[in-house]
Amino acid sequence: MSLLDFFRDLFKSNNKRNLMFIFIQDNKCGHKIKILLRKSYDISRVYNDKSVCFRVNKGVVCSNCYHKINLRIDFDKRYNIVNQEIDGGKVISEEEYNSE
Repeated sequence: MSLLDFFRDLFKSNNKRNLMFIFIQDNKCGHKIKILLRKSYDISRVYNDKSVCFRVNKGVVCSNCYHKINLRIDFDKRYNIVNQEIDGGKVISEEEYNSE
């Protein structure tokens, strides 16, 4: 392994740690959507709440029926979901997203 390969692998693994996926399903047409969240860009730090460390507010438009889905997800310091509010859809697991 050369020095260049070492640095390339170092930055690749760091980039993957910065990414998070959320899977949702549209209530109107049932279309499943995979959302990519970047921890350094899409997710904001929360300073005034003791139980919540990070929050994402996102509007998603279904590519199948153009229905707007609003989601607000709160995370703890390890990026575990603490609270979620979704208008027009629901959060599903990765297994549900990959089925059918």
